[in-house]
Amino acid sequence: MSNEFTVEQLQELIKCAAENKIGEFLYEDENVKLRIRGPQTAALPVVPVQTEAAALAAQAAVQPQAAAPAQEEKPAGNAIVSPIVGTFYAAPGPDKDPFVKVGQHIAEGDIVFIIESMKVMNEVPADKSGTVVEILVENGEGVEFGQPILRLE
Repeated sequence: MSNEFTVEQLQELIKCAAENKIGEFLYEDENVKLRIRGPQTAALPVVPVQTEAAALAAQAAVQPQAAAPAQEEKPAGNAIVSPIVGTFYAAPGPDKDPFVKVGQHIAEGDIVFIIESMKVMNEVPADKSGTVVEILVENGEGVEFGQPILRLE
């Protein structure tokens, strides 16, 4: 199996990172080091991914997404949703305070949570401002693309 990326694969990775507002993507092995940075980058620890896992995950990430599952039983009009499939983390580290708490006012662009995907920690900025009224998932829980994470008022 070749460890080289084609131009098309690189273009798809860049497109996927931009569309999903991924702050930074890093792939590294003994022959290749690839880093894609978006507009919101932060210094978070990044763990390299396996070659085959990265290729499979990149292929899965560019597949058209199905409609969001019927998890949106509550009105999601003022929800902040997960931009990617991964694991939800409320804080920047295990011993750190969460980015947001219920009752806290947030502004558009504030980092509100992290989604770990493919061993990359992706900070997710708020796409709207408001007051957090509910956190809909537990720390460490798996989330889907488009799944509501926070409800705002």
